[in-house]
Order: sequence, then structure tokens, then C-alpha cells
Amino acid sequence: MVVCGRRWGKTATGLMAVIDGHGGYRGAIDGATIWWVAPTFTIASLIWRQLKKACMNGWSDKSEQEHRIEFRNGGCVTVRSADNPDSLRGEGLDGVVIDEAAFLSEACWREALRPALADKQGWCMMISTPNGYNWFKDLFDQAATDGAWARWQRPSSENPLIPADELEQAMRDMGLRAFAQEHLAQFTDVEGAEFSGAYFHDGVWFDNWPHSDTIRMRVMALDPSKGKTDKSDYSAFVMIALDFDGVMWIDADLS
Repeated sequence: MVVCGRRWGKTATGLMAVIDGHGGYRGAIDGATIWWVAPTFTIASLIWRQLKKACMNGWSDKSEQEHRIEFRNGGCVTVRSADNPDSLRGEGLDGVVIDEAAFLSEACWREALRPALADKQGWCMMISTPNGYNWFKDLFDQAATDGAWARWQRPSSENPLIPADELEQAMRDMGLRAFAQEHLAQFTDVEGAEFSGAYFHDGVWFDNWPHSDTIRMRVMALDPSKGKTDKSDYSAFVMIALDFDGVMWIDADLS
């Protein structure tokens, strides 16, 4: 997982990985079948142009329609769009680069791309700027202790081509929250979120209610749903307890 600020060099890193491999994993010039998956067709088309330039006419065959480059040893790189996640099912892969992974749906990764790596035990490189507190952040947090993953988090300032005064001006123009996400590669709350994600650190969760002797009062409430429609909200059974230390314990069952 390569989580970096804008203009850090994520695309160049990904292009080197799909062509030449990385960390002992095979790339297309080693005969591997590799995909580059972008969240939209527009981004995929941009990557396709950069891939052709990076290969410098070293391919044995090229399909403009399928956005695929093949090499003489049978390896290939195909650039795909995640506009239609179902179109990503089927083919077994030796490796995949997921571009701006934080902007893809979780189902696209778990139901389409992850299974495609299973039989060949293929590698995955996710390159992205953050996109709030979503499944991608959860996976990034998991990567800190999961030996199957490695993770990096780097700011745009590491790119020597971006002057420091340009980044200072960008911070003034964009505001601190947007700058932190787009250039510092920090996971920040979604703009306009009612509750800060900082509230929901590991220490706030519990599995067992405190002993009844420590509870001052307990209240249960039901917020009903108006029915299953496009505009309806969830129903919620909520239990709140207040202990003698002034701590509130809250649990909710949504349906």
C-alpha cells in the first residue's frame, strides 16, 4: 500500500512495478500477466498513454481497443477501468496495480480483484491519495500488523520538482483539511462529516457492558424506519447507560 500526496510519483512507481516487477515479484517483462486498474475510464486512458511511453515501443503486440501491451516472452500489461466492477471478474492475474484505490468500492477489491490473484498467488500494489475514513483506511491500518502487507505513507514534499513555496501557497489556497489529505497523505474526515473520525479511536469500543452495580441509570430508545424506500433511513434500537464515573456506554442495533 503506497499512500502518497499528489505529484509524489505514484504513477511512475506503479509503471515500474507492472513492467519490471518489484520486491522479487514478476513484472510483464518476466512473462507475468499484469493489470493496471483505475477508478474511471478517463484515468485509465491517461495511464494507457503513459504506459505506452514507458515501454518505448518495446512490445511485440499492442491493442488500442483493449488497452493491452504484450511482450515477446508472453507477458502483458492491460489497463482496465473500474467503472463497471463486474467486468473485472474472471481472469487470473500475476499482479495488479490499483490506481487511486481509495476511490474504488470495497466490493471491487474484495469480490473482483482479490479473487483474481488467488490461484497464481499474485501481488497487489495499491497506490492512492487518502479519501476520508473508508475501507481503504481500514486496510491501511490492518497492514501495520498484517505480515502479508507492507505500507508506505509519503508527502508530496518528497518530490524535489515541487518547490516548497508552491506547497505553502497550496496550503493557503486549499485549506488545512484538504491540504493534509491531498499533499500530506493523511487520512482526514470527509468534508462536512457531523462527527470527527478522531472520536472513534480504539479506546472507545467495548464488547461487554459494565457490571450492573456500577450503572447509575440505563435508557433504551427506538428510532423507527418509515419503510424500505430510496429515501428511508435505518431503524435503530439504542441502549445508553451512565456509570457512576460519568462515562456513557452506548450500543446501537441498526436495521
